[in-house]
Amino acid sequence: MKNNIRTIILTAFVALGVGMWMPQLSLRPVSAQTAAVLSGSYGFESSQPVGPTNPGFNAAIGVLKFDGKGGLTLSQTFVETDTAAGAATVKVQEAAITGTYTQNTDGSGVLSIDIGAPAPATFAFVVTDGGAALRFVSTNTSNVITLGSARKQ
Repeated sequence: MKNNIRTIILTAFVALGVGMWMPQLSLRPVSAQTAAVLSGSYGFESSQPVGPTNPGFNAAIGVLKFDGKGGLTLSQTFVETDTAAGAATVKVQEAAITGTYTQNTDGSGVLSIDIGAPAPATFAFVVTDGGAALRFVSTNTSNVITLGSARKQ
C-alpha cells in the first residue's frame, strides 16, 4: 500500500513538472536570424575534380581576408596534377589575389576574384556556424566546378 501511495505521489510530481515545462517550451519567443557580417581572416581549402576541361585533380589552400565592406584578399597555394607525359610531381603555384564580395541578409552571397583571366572567377557562398565558417562553389569558371569551405581563424 505504501508503494502505491509513493508511486501516485511521484507520478503527480512528474505530471506537474511536465505540465509546467511544456507551456514554456511552446511559448518561447523566436527571433529572426541574421547573418554575421563577413569580416576577418578565414582559412580555406578548395578542390576541382577531374572534368571535361580539367584533365587532373586540382586543390588550393590558403587564407581569405574579408574587410567587412565588400573587399577581399586571398593568399593561396594552388596544387595541380602535372599531366605531362612522365611527370612525377605535382605543379605548385602561390598567388596573392584581390576581389570583392556581396552578402545578403540570409548569409548567402557572391564573391568575385581576379585570377588574371578575361573575366573574374565568381563563387556563390553561404556563411554558416554564426559567422565562423563558410562554404562556396564556383559559378563561372569554365566547365570545372570548384568546391570549398573556410573557417574563421
